[in-house]
Amino acid sequence: VLPNETVIFAAGGDLHTVLLTDAGAAFACGDNSHGQLGDGTTESRSEYAAVMASGVEAAALGTGFTHLKVNNGTRYQAYAMGRNHVGQLGDLTTTDRLRPVPVMQLHSVVFIAAGHEHTVFVTNLFEAFVTGNNLYGQLGDGTNYTTSEPIQVTRASASARPGRCLRLPHAEPAWGSASLLLLYSRHSEIRPPPSDDCGDHR
Repeated sequence: VLPNETVIFAAGGDLHTVLLTDAGAAFACGDNSHGQLGDGTTESRSEYAAVMASGVEAAALGTGFTHLKVNNGTRYQAYAMGRNHVGQLGDLTTTDRLRPVPVMQLHSVVFIAAGHEHTVFVTNLFEAFVTGNNLYGQLGDGTNYTTSEPIQVTRASASARPGRCLRLPHAEPAWGSASLLLLYSRHSEIRPPPSDDCGDHR
């Protein structure tokens, strides 16, 4: 139970859950055998434990690991904790982490997706980086080599420069953030608007 907290985001993993509040705090509960709750222990919890006190705006949960998108005041940074036996945390090691640790320095991370044992990051430059298990080629880098270092698998087109508004067919404007990836599909063509101004944005 989280008294006096306004929850604005929730994410569920294989056996654990993360809630984010309007104050930017992160709380987690459930299985913690690899430290995925980020409370410094491996003790599973049936009540929510505090993970980070402020700045957290999104979470992505894999099997036994957690990624957080944190606003540090100047950019978004990815933090990770939990299982890391195949490098899915992206911290250049294969060591499980009991507390949130920063992922390798990327340009401002705007979207994170976690799979079973791998992770995908999208930056504000519209570039995708991947890390973790690659046994089945799930990283999309043309190999089957597992990595603990996020590797780049896409490059942005000239029209997708940072800060420029991109319109998706039959969709609201997307401002170089999670909305771009969430709305895009292989049937959608990303095209720049006639001007750089798509209206009000935050």
